[in-house]
Order: sequence, then structure tokens, then C-alpha cells
Amino acid sequence: MSGQKYFEFSVESGFYEAVSGERIARQKEQEKLILRMAELDDRINGSSRKIAALKMRIKTMGTAIIEQASKYMESDLLIRSFEKKRQRLLTKTEKFETTADFERIDRKQKYADDAEIFYCDVLAESKALESDLSEISKLAESIKAAEKDTTLSDALVKLEKSKTQELGRLYFKAPDTDVPGNQDWDRFIRESDVEMLSLSDGLFLLDSEWNQLFKLKGYITDIVRDVDIKPEIKRKILDTRLDSLMQYSKILRNIAKDRKLNQEEFECLYAKYCSLCFCAELKPKSKKMAAGEFSVNDLNVLRRENERLEIALNKKDELDYVRKSIDEIMEEIGCDAIGSIALSDNNSGTEYETYGFGEDSAINVFTSENGSVMFEVVGTADYPKEPDFYEKQKLVCEMERFCSSYDIIRQKLRQRGITVNNEAKFPPHEQFAKIIGMGEKKVAETSAHRRGRKKLSGKRYSD
Repeated sequence: MSGQKYFEFSVESGFYEAVSGERIARQKEQEKLILRMAELDDRINGSSRKIAALKMRIKTMGTAIIEQASKYMESDLLIRSFEKKRQRLLTKTEKFETTADFERIDRKQKYADDAEIFYCDVLAESKALESDLSEISKLAESIKAAEKDTTLSDALVKLEKSKTQELGRLYFKAPDTDVPGNQDWDRFIRESDVEMLSLSDGLFLLDSEWNQLFKLKGYITDIVRDVDIKPEIKRKILDTRLDSLMQYSKILRNIAKDRKLNQEEFECLYAKYCSLCFCAELKPKSKKMAAGEFSVNDLNVLRRENERLEIALNKKDELDYVRKSIDEIMEEIGCDAIGSIALSDNNSGTEYETYGFGEDSAINVFTSENGSVMFEVVGTADYPKEPDFYEKQKLVCEMERFCSSYDIIRQKLRQRGITVNNEAKFPPHEQFAKIIGMGEKKVAETSAHRRGRKKLSGKRYSD
């Protein structure tokens, strides 16, 4: 009986390992590339954070020193040279683009290397600026001391003339440490800079946390610049502000430790997710979460999605194995593939392959993701048409001729570990007679060639 033949299949474990192994190898390769890309992204983001912190340091470098030195060195070339170098360095940092989106791993690798080299260059230049600042400070202090000596000499003359102890106390009292010029206000800026630079090195901080750090640093800079605040009050305020920044930094360090573990796990899960989507020919969802902006629940959602995709891919591997086995069996019995179509008007993942079966006749084999297979004998022509009486009779004869071939197919499927279940066999009859148009089908060169093609429509990173 060789009308339409329908059955559901199951595959014994171990028989489709070759198909599954190829897919897993591709998946692992893609997963490795994605993890490498994530590692490079982390390096680039780290350089970006360090450059931003260094830029802030350069902007506020020597705020109090320059202000005090300007009182004694109003048009000094050293100060003007320092300001020009500082501005040139700031312009250099602003021109460097610290974000990039490269899909080629070699380009991203080079960009990550360039970003780290750029940071080291700027850091070296900033240290040179600090050296210049130190020279300015020393020169200002020497000028200040010289002016003080002059004032002291004048005071001695006046003291000699007045011979009064009161005047002596007035001019010979100990230096007041609360005089603005005697305070190292820039120490507060330096300490906050050092702390922020250390935070930027490898810690997973959110943008909102960085914004808060820059805000705290801005408070310190503004207070240092404010000459109207009394020194004793300024010192207390700066101590409080610097302590606030240090305490907040300590909190962030503790948070970042746990966050880093979650981030590393997230990167591994996301890389696996993207590689699974790649193999399933699906477009992965974008990585919306920035470093650390996710919860343990998000990780569980990602784990479940990976499990779902793995199950779907295992089923796909099984179906691919069945389709490939049918291809090989049909070729063994002398039926070459002459066309294939994937049906897009349903959600069952059905496609059918057409195999030549004598003159003006063929075998359609439907395979579906739901685990079913159907064979049918059809007539062939350039265009589909309704068969006439004689064509129907001829097709019925072809159906009967396919009976023995079908038995061989079932036997060969069993040898490949594919079990036929819930089989439904219909006898040859005119009601199953139809003629398909081969002009509308995609002609395949060979069965092996068709099964060897891989549709890889998902996003793929390249090395």
C-alpha cells in the first residue's frame, strides 16, 4: 500500500552525535569569540574610566598652588607654560574616542591596546605637569620668603626706633598656619584624585556611581578655589568632604567585589546565549545591561533561556540527522534530490525535499520539527496542474511501485537508529494523485550538497 505514508520518529541516543558534535563545536567556537570580545570591551571601558578620572585630575591640578603663586609671579613664564601644557593635554584627552563597536576581534584588540597606551601616555604627561607645578611652588615660596625677609628687616628698624615690647610682639609673633598661603589645600584634591584613579582600575561601577564620585570630587575642588572661606572653616569642610568621598569609595569597593563575580557569570551566560542563538539561526537580544546592572534573578532568567535553547537545538540536531539519513537512503535506492522547499506559511518548521522517481514522477518527503515524516508519490511538470484520467492511472501505478522502496527505506532508517512510530499508510488511490510544478522549486545539486549547507543568519563575531 503506497498512497501517502506518515509516521512519527524517535532517534536512539548516540546515533546523531556526529551532527550534534559539529553544531556544538561551532557553538563553542562562537562562545569563545564572544567572551574574548567581552574581555576587550572590559579593557576598553576600564581605559575609558581611567582616562575620565585622569582628565578630572588634570583639570584641578595645582588649583590652590597656582592661585597663591600668581600673587607673587603674576606674569611668570612658568605659570603660562604650565597652563598651556595643561590645556593641550586636556584637548588631547577630549579628542580620543573611548567608545567603539567593532565586530572584528582584531580591530577591537588593536583599539583596546591603543586605549591603554593612550592612558599611559597621558599619565606620563600629567606627571610631567606635576613636576612643573612643583617647580612653580618652590619658586613662589622663594619669592615669598624674599619678600618676607625684606618685611622683617623693615620691622627690625622700626622696633629699634620704637623700643616698645608691643611692637615687638606685633612683628615677631610665630607664623600663622591659618594664613591661606601656608596651607596645602591641593592635598585634598590630590588625595581624592588618587582614590578615584584606584577605583577606575578594574572595578565594576555603574555610571550613576561614577557621577556621584565626580560630584563629591567637584565639591572638594570648589571649596579649595573659594578664597572667601576662613582657613579654619575651610579645613574642617574639606576634611568632611574628603572623608565622605573616602567612605563612599569604601562602600563601592565592597559592592564591586560581589558585583564582579556576578558580572563574570553574566558574561559567560550571555556568551553561551549568543552562541546558542547563532546555532539556532536566531538574532540574540542585545546586552542592554551595563556592567553590574542586573540581579541574581536576571541570571536565572538567562540560565532558563539557555536551557530552552539547548533543548530546541538538540531537537534540531535530531531532525537534521533524520533529514540527512533520508537523503542518503533515497540516494542509495536511486532517487536523487531534484529540489527542496522550506514551508514558511506555518510554525511547524516543515520543509520538503523532492526526489526523482522515474519519468515524470517524484517522491515528496515532508519532515517537520514536531517529529513527523510523510512520503507521497507525485507527478512532475513545468507547472502544477490537475492530472487527467490517464495521468491519474499512471500515478497510481507509480504509488504501487513505491511500496517495495518504502519498506527498504523503513529498514534502512531502523539501521540508523531511527524508529518509526504511529505509522499511517494509505493505499494507492486516485485521490492522492497530483502534479507539481518543478519550475517553482529550488533545484538542489545533490543531497549531500544541500545538507552540507548551513544557514547562519545570526550575528557572528569574526576573528
